[in-house]
Formats: sequence, structure tokens, C-alpha cells
Amino acid sequence: MSPYCTRAWPWFALGVCIQVASARAQTLTGLGPVPGGASSTAYALSRDGSAVVGYGYIFQSNGVGVGYAFRWSRTGGMVRLPAGGSSIAKGVGPDGQVVVGISGLGNQSFRWTQAGGIVNTGILPGGSNASLLGANGDGSILIGISTAPGIPNFLAVQWTPGGGLVSLGTLPGDNFSAAQAITPDGSVIVGWSGIYTSTVHAVRWSGGSITDLGTVPGASGAFARSVSSDGSVIVGRSGNSVPYPYTGFTNHAFRWTASGGMEDLHSYGQDSDAWGVSDDGSVVGGSGYLHVGPAAWMWTQDTGMANLNAYLPTVGIDTSGWNLRTVRGVSADGRTIAGTGWRAGSTDDEAWIANLPAVLPACFSLGPIQVARGCPPGAVSLSVSTTGTAPYGYRWQQQTTGGLWQDMAANSSWSSPTTEVHLRPGPGVTTYAFRVIAITDCTTKTSEPVTYTICRADYDCDGRLAISDIFAYLNAWLAGDYRADFEGTGPASPANILAFLADWFAGC
Repeated sequence: MSPYCTRAWPWFALGVCIQVASARAQTLTGLGPVPGGASSTAYALSRDGSAVVGYGYIFQSNGVGVGYAFRWSRTGGMVRLPAGGSSIAKGVGPDGQVVVGISGLGNQSFRWTQAGGIVNTGILPGGSNASLLGANGDGSILIGISTAPGIPNFLAVQWTPGGGLVSLGTLPGDNFSAAQAITPDGSVIVGWSGIYTSTVHAVRWSGGSITDLGTVPGASGAFARSVSSDGSVIVGRSGNSVPYPYTGFTNHAFRWTASGGMEDLHSYGQDSDAWGVSDDGSVVGGSGYLHVGPAAWMWTQDTGMANLNAYLPTVGIDTSGWNLRTVRGVSADGRTIAGTGWRAGSTDDEAWIANLPAVLPACFSLGPIQVARGCPPGAVSLSVSTTGTAPYGYRWQQQTTGGLWQDMAANSSWSSPTTEVHLRPGPGVTTYAFRVIAITDCTTKTSEPVTYTICRADYDCDGRLAISDIFAYLNAWLAGDYRADFEGTGPASPANILAFLADWFAGC
């Protein structure tokens, strides 16, 4: 995106939800540039997989690139919409027949149909810009954002033919909001609400009320990007950053359900965002800075967050000559995805669409962690096995008291499926939880946690406390064995003896 467009249209950063469906042979198709232009950037995909919308740059005689909205369809190809310069198509109806976005004709939101052409749908009274981001099944309910007087940024809006553009409001105490996606029946709208330059909450509007969806563990805010047809599955990103200005904290893609809350989809990497979800919630797509760098990704329960540049060739889709950068839409049946990438030797965006096979196999499978108890009991060996493509890296982690996972930096290895841990537990019986992240170019997978319970006073590991444990410990302490360092002050410290005896008398 050029600096010109970023300054002129802050809406570009907001993006769009998307969805699609098609049962065609597995292929990857580049959509080419917008007619007369040099690029195309996908923003949305219809739920049936028939249409992709977005914008492309046309460079003027002064060298400045101006964005023009487009609609690509399987039957009509790439067509530039008559929305004027500096326009973007940001949303599309389920069957591809209604397109919405922001028009360069007065910075207003627009609705396009083949029969009616471009219709400007307005701005909130006193506002200066508006952009529509989604449409329900028949295009009678449109949602998006609009500036309004007296607030620092924008408000979520809903448009209907009879009611025009009206605000959906915010969570109590918030001062801006955005509506990002809507179900085909119009009953559920998702987006976010927040305080400008402060906390942002992923939200769900339904039945006249607004609900905060929460965050992934350790995060302070979230953005909802897309929703399944029945409103039961919502995806987006959750982290510690606010929209303007970005603060640089890590954000992780999430998948939310009413029964399970927010599931963190990103096991390892710097940043990710989910933009599309299938109707059953089993396929999610997005963009992110993965362990291999910026990449388009797709998530299923079996694949995890799979880098499409490495994954698609494993299911028979030729990606040679492509650097797939984002996924912006997933079809209703999860069989079609669309996004934006770069051709080899170029950094010009080009929209693409891919048809997936019915079965999406995992890049590799990760078995359960095996635990080998050491003696003294503070020593434990962990190992894991894989099938399929061998991982080139492993990241061993331990759960902290706050429930978060932390790399075991001193006792972990990037290259080994085994590790040895030496624990200094507190008094009495103590339980620890471990997991491992296995890494390939295709994906990272996180094992199920394993727990290990020890009683460090049982120093001779015979399963009971006796005088023999005291003698065994004292022998280790006198020998300077590092495993006798209960207090972390050095094995020769007398404080270790007192700590051991406190454990022994406390029992297990």
C-alpha cells in the first residue's frame, strides 16, 4: 500500500470478512491486475466462492497510484467498478451479487449491484468518511463504519433501504466501534468496540444488544473479523495493541465459540490475524508473521496454522512462482479460499483464488509426550515422536503459575525431540505441566500438555518417606550434587538442608 493511500484512507487498515464455497479441481488462480492498472488486492470473497472483491492501483501521469474498486467473478473475470478513484470494494454478499465499500465519489460508503450500479449510501450526519464492510444475504442490510462529529474516530453503522445509515453504538464507556461482518440472515453482526488509543474489545451485536467476546489468555484486547453463517463461530485477532497507533505487541488469531470461548490458533510466531471462517468453523484463514516470515495461512484442527506456500503443494496445488501473503476469505464449505500474493520477482499485489481438496491432511502428526521419571525426583526426561515430515525444531515449554506457557530456555533445544528438566519445586507435593511445539516450514503444532507430580522429599525414589531419604540427600549435598540445590543458592548452601528437612517433615 502506498503512503498516499494510507494517509488518504485510514479505512484500508480495517479490512473485511470473507467467505466462499466451491467444489472444483484443486487449483491456484491469479486474478491479474485491475483493468488498466498494475495490481489487485483481495478484500473479500463471497460465501459461494463465485466472486472476489477488492481494489487495484492505477498509476497516474504524476506517478501516484490511485486505488480503484474491482469485482472478479468466475463468469465475468476482473471488472473495475464505477466507484471512482480512491475507492475500495471491501465486502460482498453471499452469492457475489452485492458489493459494498468506500467510494472515491465524496468519501461515502457505496452499494453496487449489476442492475443498479453504484449507489452511495451516505455518511453519519456530520461525518466526513464512511465505508461499508459486509452485506447480508439479499443485500438489504449492510454494515461498516462512519466518522461522526464529537468522537475521535468512527462508529459501527448499519444501512437499510428504509432507515439509511445508523450507528450500532459501542460497549458502555467506549467511544468508537466498527462492524466488520454480518450473517446472511442479518441476525448477528461482529466487529469491535473500544476507547481510542486504549483497549479494544471484540464484540457481537445480536437481538439489539452488544456482547464483549473476551480475549485469549494474556491479552488485553481483541478484534472480530468474520462470522459463520449461523453466528456460532467468530474469528479475528487478540493481543495487546490498539488500532491507532499500533504499539507493536504480539497479536494471535483466535476462533471463538459460545461454548468454548476464545481459542488461540497461533502456537508460535510474532503476529497473526484471522479473516475468514467456514460455516462449521472447521477451516479458518488469515495472514500473519509466522516463524518463516509473512505468509498466508489456513487452520484446521488437523493441520494447525499451515503456511500455504508450503502446505498447498502437499495437496497437489502448484504454488511455484508465488509468495502467498494473505488469506482474506474462506468459503461456507471451506473448499475455496482467496487472498493476495506476490509473483516471483515482484512486490505488486495480485489477488488469487484457490480450490482445495475435500480432505485436508496434516503436514505431520505429533504424538503424546512421554515422561521418564528421574531420581532424585526433581529430574525428569521428556520426549515426543512425530510421523510425516520431520520437524526441524522443537520448543519445550513449562506452564507458569499464572496459566501461561514459558519457554524453558536453559533446558530446551531447537533441534531435539527430547529434553531433560531439573526442577526445584516448593514444599510438599508439586505438579508441573509441560508441552512442546514442533516446527516445520509447513506449520507448527503444539502437543497436548503432560503433567508430572513429584515429592522431592522422597530423595531415594522408593515411593515412601523414610530416614533413608535424609541420608540419601545428605550424601548428595556433601558431594556437591547440583540436584541437592533445593533453594537455588548453590548445592553447598546450608539453607538447602533446612529446605529439604521442611519438605520431609511436611510429608507427601
